[in-house]
Amino acid sequence: MSQVLRQRDFEVHLCGDAEKGLELARSYHPDIILLDVLLPDSDGFIVLGKLKDSPDTHDIPVVLITGFADERGARRAEAMGAEAYLPKPMRSEDLVLIVQERLAGAQALRNLKLKSTLPPGPSQASV
Repeated sequence: MSQVLRQRDFEVHLCGDAEKGLELARSYHPDIILLDVLLPDSDGFIVLGKLKDSPDTHDIPVVLITGFADERGARRAEAMGAEAYLPKPMRSEDLVLIVQERLAGAQALRNLKLKSTLPPGPSQASV
């Protein structure tokens, strides 16, 4: 997956374990996180919960990826705040499309938040 994204000019950072991944997310604050449900030292749902519970990382879009996709897991991922729950393997085009869509949605949300923090302009002034 990382190779596919790098070939499309995405900047990709990999992490081998949950704690280092959480630390990287807090310090780097990536635009999106692709998180495998099956991790060598943890469970992706636990990591998702920590990401969404932290004020430093709660707004980062997270896409869960799993080799054991099922409806129960998809509902759990959605309830915990994941942007998507994707089965492995997946086509390269599907991965790129999902990442592009989620990044566009995150950018639109950031723009909306930025507009709401700006003081009212002449056309927005209340009378």
